[in-house]
Amino acid sequence: MYAPAFGVCRFVADRKAIRAQAHEMIAQCGAAPAEFEVDLELGRVVDKSEIMSLRALISES
Repeated sequence: MYAPAFGVCRFVADRKAIRAQAHEMIAQCGAAPAEFEVDLELGRVVDKSEIMSLRALISES
């Protein structure tokens, strides 16, 4: 998931945890307000084989 207003992103493997993970990720940003709602927008969903490839790319950089 990607929060463009805060310039952060995170991979989430469990679709049921996306909203909670998004809220936690944004809350950890210094610019996040004290209280906020998360409005999810469907984007690209990757399968497990793609996740491994993406992790490898990230660890190389």
